[in-house]
Amino acid sequence: SASSEAISSAFDQMMKSLNKTYRRVREEGGPLDLPDVHICPSGFFESWLDEKAGGTFQRKVPRVEGTGKVAAELVDRLKARVTGSA
Repeated sequence: SASSEAISSAFDQMMKSLNKTYRRVREEGGPLDLPDVHICPSGFFESWLDEKAGGTFQRKVPRVEGTGKVAAELVDRLKARVTGSA
């Protein structure tokens, strides 16, 4: 959506201004593409965490996960919720 694209661009510009490593990997031909932004409804992450094993101690969305598995799972869940198939 237009708002997601605007947020993505603003986030990208902010990160470039704050972090020289991010700026370098986002340069033309660099290994990192413009970030995808997905607007999530209130309670989205909490409901996802409720379905995860491991109890309630320090329930957090992983910040770093190199395989992309968690991100793909969350995007699929969001798409299913938006299309009504969840």
